[in-house]
Amino acid sequence: LWDFGDTNTSTDPSPSYTFAASGDYQISLTVQSGDGCSNSISKTLTIYNEPAPGFILPVGTICTNEEYTFTNNTIDNFDDNLTYEWQVGGETIGTERELLYKFTSGGAKEVKLITSIPGCSIEQVQSIPDVSEGAIPSFSFDTENTCLGDPISFIDQSVGTDITSYAWDFGDMTTATGMSPMHAYETVGEYMVSLQVTNVSGCITNYQEPITIHSLPVADFTAELACTEQTTLLTDDSNVDNANIELWDWDFGDVSSGGENISSKEAPVHTFPEAGEYNVSLSVTSNFGCEMSVEKLVEVLESPIADFNADIQCLGNLTTFFDESTPNIEGIIESRVWNINGVVYTDVNPSHLFDSPGTYDVSLTIKSDNRCAVSTTRQIVIYELPTADFELSSNCVDTEVSLVDMTSLDDDGDNFFNRQWTINGVSVGNGPTINYTFDESGSYNIALRVITGKGCIVDKSMDIDIYDLPEASFEVSEEYSAVPALIQFENNSLNAMNSKWTFGDGSSVNNETSPSHSYTDLGTYEIMLEVESPEGCFDEQAKQIYVVDPKVDLSIDEITTFNDQKQILFMMSNKGTLPITNVTAKVTFNSELSLEENFTTNILPGQESVARTLNFSIPDNAKIEYMCIELFPSQGGDLNLDDNTQCINIAGNFQTLNPYPSPISRDQTLTIPFIGDKGNAITIGVMNASGKQFLSQEIELAQDGLNNVGVSLFSLKAGIYFIQVLSSESTKSFRIFVN
Repeated sequence: LWDFGDTNTSTDPSPSYTFAASGDYQISLTVQSGDGCSNSISKTLTIYNEPAPGFILPVGTICTNEEYTFTNNTIDNFDDNLTYEWQVGGETIGTERELLYKFTSGGAKEVKLITSIPGCSIEQVQSIPDVSEGAIPSFSFDTENTCLGDPISFIDQSVGTDITSYAWDFGDMTTATGMSPMHAYETVGEYMVSLQVTNVSGCITNYQEPITIHSLPVADFTAELACTEQTTLLTDDSNVDNANIELWDWDFGDVSSGGENISSKEAPVHTFPEAGEYNVSLSVTSNFGCEMSVEKLVEVLESPIADFNADIQCLGNLTTFFDESTPNIEGIIESRVWNINGVVYTDVNPSHLFDSPGTYDVSLTIKSDNRCAVSTTRQIVIYELPTADFELSSNCVDTEVSLVDMTSLDDDGDNFFNRQWTINGVSVGNGPTINYTFDESGSYNIALRVITGKGCIVDKSMDIDIYDLPEASFEVSEEYSAVPALIQFENNSLNAMNSKWTFGDGSSVNNETSPSHSYTDLGTYEIMLEVESPEGCFDEQAKQIYVVDPKVDLSIDEITTFNDQKQILFMMSNKGTLPITNVTAKVTFNSELSLEENFTTNILPGQESVARTLNFSIPDNAKIEYMCIELFPSQGGDLNLDDNTQCINIAGNFQTLNPYPSPISRDQTLTIPFIGDKGNAITIGVMNASGKQFLSQEIELAQDGLNNVGVSLFSLKAGIYFIQVLSSESTKSFRIFVN
């Protein structure tokens, strides 16, 4: 059941209804189900009178290409339910309350306004008998040349051939009437430029366009301290209102730098080659194309020259860096900053200890009194230290010990410069190997310092024990022996642990303590015993043994008396191959009285002039003119008995004994024994068998008793000669053979 609020109702499900008057009506709907249940809803509905549209046409001549306002005077009391539709020539052109419209063609025009509310629409139509043809105004200007103070050309681009006048308004309280005027703005800002044109039909049309006048930049820059051969930073300090600077044009006034003399960077750097004053200019341009320039004088100061060197570049050794920088003319270096492996020093010549080998960048920055600072960086190589070591050839006293440097160089490019050896702190030599003999056993500190060609220094020291030598000693059972000879060797060495025997006959080494050895060939054999101590020290002893064809040949060389002719002295020689150990001397006086004396001796084969004094004395009352002695070796079998006897005249005080040796070689000295008094004058002559004299020498005895006088035979040829001895008491001659 519908109730329309005006006493009228309806039972249709969806009825239509026409209200007789405007106003607010309470509409209700009641529905009921088949089981008798019902429910209701009500709403307020406002009923309006139909709208009454109305609008006012523009006054005066209406022309094309000019925007006109059509004023809507419709009363709107429809609670925002009223809508509008504008039509020109049957074409909808707008839905706003007011119409702004520009006719594009002339002639009669019909303008319609349709007003609508829900359920009804009412329209009003007005006619314009004739729309005149108006010009189409337009103009242009250079949008990239809109900077403060720049003259701007406004170019007319209006369409229409019958234009009679132009009226310009630049928006800054200035106007113009020309077709394409010029204008410069005096202040920055945004302006609306208007152009009004009138044609012969009296049509006035307008066109306007905004223009923005931009600020000029204020160009400025600063240059940091400028020094020769150093990059100088130039900083743009320019500014501009309500814009950004986009372009920079630098000229450093340094024509010698060629293409490097200009830059388009905001903050460029430039290296000035020489000290002096440079005209540096900067031109800046904003993002609106506004440009301004500035020029300043930049003074460039002379820089010092940074340089340095380093000494020892070895691991474990302090490396000292030496500043070799050159100050600017008439200047001084005020400060230094070193960066060595991350450690900063300000010393003139700092030292640094590197903890590992390798290549390092070292930099030095110096600052002179004119505030110019320069830096230099150099790579240095820290070399691995050599591995110092040495060894000894022996640890034994009284032995020439070789101290040998065994140091190895880890750097192939290095070499040895010097080696210094000390023992217990005392220098003992230089070189890769030195020899040293320890006088005493004990503990010694041996130190080696190695200095390489690159200045690396490394030390090695060791405490070394020096041991006493063993004492090699042995005896042989027989020194002389006939073939076959079985010789027993008795080892008497002290502090000996090992023994090594060589028997001189090419046989194998024998390591027994006291061996025996058999010889089957004649010869002289050197026996060598080398013994080793528990500490590895060595000593040796050598002896000779003689395996001979047994021959006995003993001779008496001379006889003399002394002690007032009471004592008898004679000289013996062994010309055989066996030692003479026991001798019987038979003494005959004036061929009347004979005495014998046995004595023990040890005259080795080849041994000559062995002196022997008899044990008995000549009585004081004995009248002896001469005396002879005959010698008999105990072995018997003397091969030559002719030289076993010797005689002497003892009646006078002066006696000349047999010269020796004989035979004699030219490079030997002949010795002539004399028994006499000091000062006795003697003449010695040398002649051949035909009596030709070759030498003559006068001497005086230097002392009482036995005097041995030497005579040189170097000028003689080989042969038999006679030695004549002339004294104040007698003349004696001797035969000699010169080889």
